[in-house]
Amino acid sequence: MLLMAFSVYANDPEVGSKGPEYPRESNAPELPPLEDGDRIGGDTIETAYHIDALPFEDYGNTTGMSNDYNDICEVGSNMAADVVYSFTPAYDMLIDFDLCNSNYQNQIFVHEDEYSPGDPYACVPGYYYGVSICGLFSARMAGLPLYSGHTYYFIIDGYAGDQGVYVLTMEEMPPCDVVFSADAVPEGEPELTNDYVDDYNTGCNYNPPILQPIDYYQPESGCVSIAGKSGYLRPNGLQFSRDTD
Repeated sequence: MLLMAFSVYANDPEVGSKGPEYPRESNAPELPPLEDGDRIGGDTIETAYHIDALPFEDYGNTTGMSNDYNDICEVGSNMAADVVYSFTPAYDMLIDFDLCNSNYQNQIFVHEDEYSPGDPYACVPGYYYGVSICGLFSARMAGLPLYSGHTYYFIIDGYAGDQGVYVLTMEEMPPCDVVFSADAVPEGEPELTNDYVDDYNTGCNYNPPILQPIDYYQPESGCVSIAGKSGYLRPNGLQFSRDTD
């Protein structure tokens, strides 16, 4: 199970839904035009393109490549062409693996040390949505913990058979130390575990919707702060599910 602390921010149609950024620094050259069929990442885990150092930038095209891996994330089977990158961190770190500006719906699967069919270390079935400068349903895995002494395989996959051009940036993130305000109200949801059935505050992802009453707010601002966690879990042992709140 992968847990992530989170903050919520409104989408701005002028800047898209990429959200607040920390400064990016990269010496990578400007990418040349991409020709059809050009692909940089490895075809399989055994031939994965190894990332030597961060920050890292690359691009490629999965069109016409093989469908070597068909893991299941929140959205089910993908049946799409895929490419693979690998990285071995020299020390424990958090990373941001970002496919912003890709031109198709993609997914990211991560395996630790070896390929474990149906049991990825982490996965995300898309990230950007709505009005976004990064393209509809391009994937991003931000704040992923990696540990020294292990090699991680990043599989760039497609959604429902989709394939196309991907643009990849990978960099280390600063530690994510979340400090809740003193007046934050505890969310109150039970601890997220793989056998947890989410029937607490599912919103519209449950029929009928289960909504959490909010009866407290800061009179000065008219706002409410809620302290809680979100994340991905595997309640049925086969398919990841997201705590959507």
